[in-house]
Amino acid sequence: MINELSNTQARFSKEISKNTKWAFLLSIVLHLTLTLTIFTIGHFELMPGQFDQQGVGTFASDSVSHMRETRLLVGDLTAEGISTWIQRSTDSHVKIYSLSFVLLEPLFGFTILSAELVNLSCYLITLFLIYALSKEFFNPKSGLLAAIIVALWPSFLLHTTQLLKTPLSVAGILTVVLVNVRWFTRDHTPKNGFLHAGLGTIAAIALWFIRSDWWPLMIILLVLGPLGAAIKMIVERRLKIWNLTASMLMLVLALSIPHFLTPPPPPAPPSTAPPPPKEPEMNFFMEIWTTALDKGNSAILKIGKLRTSFITSYPEAGSNIDTHYRISDFNGLVQYLPRATVIGLFAPFPNMWFESGEKLGLSARTLSGLETILMYAVQLMAVLSLWRIRQRFDAWYLVSAIFAGVVVLGIIVVNIGILYRFRYAFWMLLIILGAGGFQEVAWPYLKSRKIVFWSKSAWKTWKHIGQLIGDFLARVVLSLFYFTVIVPFGVGMRLFGDPLGIKRKKHPSLWIERTPQDVSLENSRRQF
Repeated sequence: MINELSNTQARFSKEISKNTKWAFLLSIVLHLTLTLTIFTIGHFELMPGQFDQQGVGTFASDSVSHMRETRLLVGDLTAEGISTWIQRSTDSHVKIYSLSFVLLEPLFGFTILSAELVNLSCYLITLFLIYALSKEFFNPKSGLLAAIIVALWPSFLLHTTQLLKTPLSVAGILTVVLVNVRWFTRDHTPKNGFLHAGLGTIAAIALWFIRSDWWPLMIILLVLGPLGAAIKMIVERRLKIWNLTASMLMLVLALSIPHFLTPPPPPAPPSTAPPPPKEPEMNFFMEIWTTALDKGNSAILKIGKLRTSFITSYPEAGSNIDTHYRISDFNGLVQYLPRATVIGLFAPFPNMWFESGEKLGLSARTLSGLETILMYAVQLMAVLSLWRIRQRFDAWYLVSAIFAGVVVLGIIVVNIGILYRFRYAFWMLLIILGAGGFQEVAWPYLKSRKIVFWSKSAWKTWKHIGQLIGDFLARVVLSLFYFTVIVPFGVGMRLFGDPLGIKRKKHPSLWIERTPQDVSLENSRRQF
């Protein structure tokens, strides 16, 4: 009995591994096909209002300026050298894209195809991280389901074909979350512990370079992991020394290195004003409390300024929400927290799904509405999953990371279109919980109610009908097409044309004369 069970488990694991490899290969084909399709649509101006000739979409307007900056950076690398490339003042993610353009631009020019080396890599890394995270919480089957959902996410797929921060930032956030989750789920050896600490530190610093304005949110994610792992050790009365050491090392490095990389502010000019009056001395604890209050107030003011900057940057956007609300103090922040949570989790709301957008029209709003409806179902599955694993500390870390992300973004970002893109990484964490809930709760229920059996029967019936339809199309319709279109065209070309120049009556020789071209580097690059 035990041997039979182990053999069944081994066959199941082998089947899942095989399916995972096929899923990743199909993901590569899907992303390449989509990028090539978008480029073709833009290049031949099939949808001129949506894509330009480089394949850049109006839904990713930042990519237009990034494409211009990439052209300058490629010129720096090829003509001036790497020192000029490093010194040029531009966004870090644009410099990363320029490396892909240096390799692929001779083949594809300055188009989205030349950015595919970075975009496809980030897309595959994201799918791998989703699969790995889901495996930590549930099983490989749930990981495969979660990865497939993310791989087929339409708006995320479209954004990963453009020159945006989104693919890089999503991969970075998921890497930090995976490293932190493994402080809970694994008992690390010294080597594995320090490898995870290094990986988490690199991901955090990369995020600091790519999205420095998200650094307060990253601090929350970085602190929650080691703190939750330490609480788990205390509750379970089991010390994992290398987990604790490596997690604290990662936290210290990730928080301190950006401080050293930030250039110091220029020295202030000497003041001629008289020194301020000396304040009365405070005791040590009062001084700490006052300093904490000052830093808290400055953080709230910074949040308010960020929110105001979004309001002023997109004053006429049709998807703005709550632009009248400004945050200037602690009470205003606390009062807006419930509303920010609702916006972060559930926006865009149903009243936005069927309104035509100013830039993208009705189709984009409808697509976002369909995706949001599916996410509501995923959230329901996530709640069921969380209830089943409510005793696990790592589950509550994941929930804390989700709420931290959506609430902070709901407070600061007033434009739903931008919020939708910024929120990808945190909704992917919800998908991980939702896939686990479906696999462990909904699927067994459907099987017990024989719904799965009837769906399989319907699928088999449809396959039989589809085979009949395919046979009809192949044998009847295609035969008619062949004899009514291809045969007359072939006969006409044989009688009245010679496109290949092979008829000897017109040509004494089959040799085709070629006009010699100038031998230059540019002609060698552009052979077609």
